[in-house]
Amino acid sequence: MPIPQGPDPVTQGVLTSAPATAADLTTYTQPPGGAPDFTRVISSLRRFRWTILGLTLLGLGGGIAGTRVIKPNYSVQATIWIETPNKGKSGPIQGEELLESKAWVELLTTFKVLDPVVQRRKLYLDYAEKSDSTLFRAFDLTTRFLPGQFELSISKDGKSYRLVQRNGVYTEAGSLADSVGRQVGFRWAPRPTRAQWGRTVKFDIVTPREASGQLIKSLTTKLKEGNFLVLQLQDDNPEAAAATLNTLIQRYVDEAADQKRRKLTLLAAVLDTQVIDQAERLKSAEEALESFRVGTVTLPREDAPVAAGLQFTQPTVYSEYFKQRTVLDSLRRDQRDIEEVLKRNRAGEIAVDAFNTIGAIRQAPDLQKVLGELSTAEADLRTMLTKYTEEYDGVRRLRDRIQLLRTQTIPLYAEALVRQLQDRQNELSSRVSLSSRELQSIPVRSQNESRLKRAVDQADILYRSLEASRQQARLAEA
Repeated sequence: MPIPQGPDPVTQGVLTSAPATAADLTTYTQPPGGAPDFTRVISSLRRFRWTILGLTLLGLGGGIAGTRVIKPNYSVQATIWIETPNKGKSGPIQGEELLESKAWVELLTTFKVLDPVVQRRKLYLDYAEKSDSTLFRAFDLTTRFLPGQFELSISKDGKSYRLVQRNGVYTEAGSLADSVGRQVGFRWAPRPTRAQWGRTVKFDIVTPREASGQLIKSLTTKLKEGNFLVLQLQDDNPEAAAATLNTLIQRYVDEAADQKRRKLTLLAAVLDTQVIDQAERLKSAEEALESFRVGTVTLPREDAPVAAGLQFTQPTVYSEYFKQRTVLDSLRRDQRDIEEVLKRNRAGEIAVDAFNTIGAIRQAPDLQKVLGELSTAEADLRTMLTKYTEEYDGVRRLRDRIQLLRTQTIPLYAEALVRQLQDRQNELSSRVSLSSRELQSIPVRSQNESRLKRAVDQADILYRSLEASRQQARLAEA
C-alpha cells in the first residue's frame, strides 16, 4: 500500500520526529517492479540538508587549509655521462683516466664542488616570500659574518631601515642609501620596491658549509652502468631547484676538467725536466763515442770483411761466450736451488713444492712425472678427507704413498738430476775457459767501443720515449 504523505516538517518550520512503530514497518511495501522510491530519498535529503552542507564545507575548508600549510616538494633530475678514455691505439690522444667510476660520485659530494655552488646560488640565505628575491639580489657575505635569524624593517617612505637579530643579540638602524649589516659581515645594499615599503622581511643566514651539508642531504646520486651518473635534487621551489642543479653540474664538470688539466700539466712539466736531462746524457754519450773513434781511427780494428749473406749466420766470439756463460750460470743456480730444497726436506720441512719453481726440473721428465703423481695424490687425499676420516684405510694408504713420494722417490730423482747438472757444468766450464782466452786476445778498444755504442743506443731510446710521452701529455692537456 502507498505510504501516507503528511505535511512536510521542513516547510512547516518545525522538525518533529517520532519512533517508528511495528505497524508502520509492516505496512511499507516495495513499489512494483523493485524501483526505488525517490520520494523517500528526496525527503531524507531535505531533512539532513544542513548536515550534508556543513560536512561538505568542512571538507572543502580542510583541503584548502591543507594546501596552504603543506608545501609541495618538487624533484629535478639530470644525467651526466662520464667518458672512459680510449685505451686502444686508435683515436685521439687523451690523458689517462683521472678517477675510477665510483670515485666520480665522491668528487661530486666534496666541498670543493659544493661550496662554490652554495656561494653562487646563495643557498646559505633563506626567506619566506618569493617576492622578496629582488631585495636579496645583491646580497653577499664577507669572510667573517654572523649567522642567525634576522628581520629587516623598511620604513614607510622607503628611506631607512632597522636590522634586528631575532634573538636580540644585534640591532642596527640607518639609511637605505648605505650598506646594511656591515657589522655582522653582510655586503648588502637593498633597493626595495614601493610595494616593500613599510614591510618587515624575515630571513635566515647559515654558514656556507652547513648549506653544503643540506645540499648533500637533498641530493641523490646513482651510478648506472659505470658511465651514467644520475642526479636528483628535491626542493619546494622548482625553478630554484633546476637552477641549483644546473649550477652544480656546471661546477662539477669544471672541477673535473680542472683536476684533469692540473694532472696533465704536472705530468708535462715533469716530462720536460726529464727530457732535458736525458738530452744532456745522450749528448755526453755521443761525444764520448765520437772521441773514442777519433782517437782509434788509425789503429787496426777487429772488423774483418765477411762475405755477403754470412754476417748474421756465423756466431761471433762474443755471442758464443755469453751464451755459454749464461747457460753455466743457470745450471749452477738450478743445482744450488735443488740442493737447498733437498736440505730443507731432510730437516723435516715440507718443501717439495719448491721444485716446481726451478727451471731444470721442467727439463727432467722423470722428476716431473713423479711431482705430478704427488700433486694427484694430494688432490685425491683432499677429496677423500671430505668423505672419510683419518682412520679410513684408503686415507692411510694414500698418506703413506704421499710420504714415500716426498721422502724417498722425489729426493732420489732430484739427486740424480743434481749429478747430471754437475756433469754438464764441468763440460761447459772447459768451453767457457776456452772462450775466455779467445776474448782476452781481442783488443780492449773493441769492448770499449761496444760499451759506448750501447750507452748511446740506450740514451737515444730513452730520450725518444720521453719526448713522445711529453708530446702526448701536451696534446692531452690542450
